[in-house]
Amino acid sequence: CLGDYDLSSAILEMQALRTRILTKILESRTPLRWFPGFLVAWQNLLSFIGECGDIQFPSIDFVEYCRELTALANGWKLIGDVAQARSTLGKCFEVTRRNLKVPLAETAPFEDDDSQALRCAARSAKKLLLDCVAFQSSLDRTKELFGRHEAPAHVLSSLSKDFWTLIREAPFSVELAIFLAQCLMKQRQFALAGNLDC
Repeated sequence: CLGDYDLSSAILEMQALRTRILTKILESRTPLRWFPGFLVAWQNLLSFIGECGDIQFPSIDFVEYCRELTALANGWKLIGDVAQARSTLGKCFEVTRRNLKVPLAETAPFEDDDSQALRCAARSAKKLLLDCVAFQSSLDRTKELFGRHEAPAHVLSSLSKDFWTLIREAPFSVELAIFLAQCLMKQRQFALAGNLDC
């Protein structure tokens, strides 16, 4: 298992490598093709680090570990896998609860810097968790819209049918798809309103 020094080094090396890999993914022509696999590899590495949790690591390592978990959860949310995002955040909360009696409480004046930083990491994770809950509601509404409506004719003329079908039948959606669905529904409402006026 990793020692204290090795854990810190592993996290720093992972952060540097992650930045380089993400840059290459985002510069590619099909970033969403590579991004899920990258998240799985990132998750596996963090899981390996998490297996060393029985050893008393310095608090700063716990802070960085929680920040990495939160960043990973945000990546899962980005591609629409809210369940995986919430599961990842759960691991972050487990770490903070083991090291702080009330992780989400206000910072006490006598707390050391590491405890304050860990408490701040817990708050960031909670904020993302609330975002995930709201995002899941948006996903559910979007899937309902996709199920009840067809694409407007003028949209179908500019989008291939295969592309529209792909968006409708995808196992998960992304924020862009939610925005697209809302725009399509607004356009449909305007079109219906115009027909009624006539």
